[in-house]
Amino acid sequence: MAKEPFLKKKKTHYVSEVSTNFTLTFNGSSDEISSMKNLKYRYEFSSSSGGQELNIDKPLTDNEKVFTHKSSGKGTAIEIPDEVIQVTVQWDGNTENFEMGKIEKNK
Repeated sequence: MAKEPFLKKKKTHYVSEVSTNFTLTFNGSSDEISSMKNLKYRYEFSSSSGGQELNIDKPLTDNEKVFTHKSSGKGTAIEIPDEVIQVTVQWDGNTENFEMGKIEKNK
């Protein structure tokens, strides 16, 4: 009998390492950003989700309109580059839901 051409293994082992930066930019007016007291956002896609809640105790300036959530991990699922991300943002009694898609880079 011929030797089997493929090695049989009982399980497959892999390690994935992911680092994610989610950036949210507030496009409202200077008056709105300076009076903001609470901001909560959540993002979700098929393999992961994240979010943050901020209680703001001092007036924000126009230079503080960008909020970034960083996460990383080993053994986590890797997001698909073309996948649509569902986003919910809540601030001071307002709610906005939208989708984020792939951003094309200029060539």
